[in-house]
Amino acid sequence: GSAPSFGAYMRLKKQKLHHQFIQSARASGTTSIFAGVHITVNGRTHPTAAELRLLMARHGGMFSVYPSSAVTHTIISNLPDVKIKQLSGNERLVRAEWITESIARGTLLPWRQFALYRPPAFPLAAVSLPSPRTSPRHSSRPPTPPSPYTEPSRPRPSSSFSSSSSSSSSSSSSSASHSIV
Repeated sequence: GSAPSFGAYMRLKKQKLHHQFIQSARASGTTSIFAGVHITVNGRTHPTAAELRLLMARHGGMFSVYPSSAVTHTIISNLPDVKIKQLSGNERLVRAEWITESIARGTLLPWRQFALYRPPAFPLAAVSLPSPRTSPRHSSRPPTPPSPYTEPSRPRPSSSFSSSSSSSSSSSSSSASHSIV
């Protein structure tokens, strides 16, 4: 017979990992703190993904190596701004402390207290962002540095134009012949 497709391989691999997780949970003796919670880990965390897997097994939760529709929370320690802007707002991105603090207190704490970021109270599309010309005191963003192509800080050595053209700038004929496009 032919080899199974990659999709079939991944389904079998996920089933095997799920079965192994269930077996280790039964062997370790559990509490039910995380009953109904299914996590996956994205990137480096403290505790590590392997440690979080054991903690979930011991306390009634589920762990998946791969994201899936069954995952209820993603444990993550940081996310680039580019990725944050792509979020729908429905993701449950939570710091690992949610798990460790819940275990320490013996109860499932509200995940939003440990959210990686707090989504805006209204959709981003409804927000009027400041224009780049807004002064820095009115903007939370640092001012955009001037482009090196429009405002050179010093004359280029290879330029054939004179660097002392300030006296000829009042003449329209000489300024037209020296304009750089």
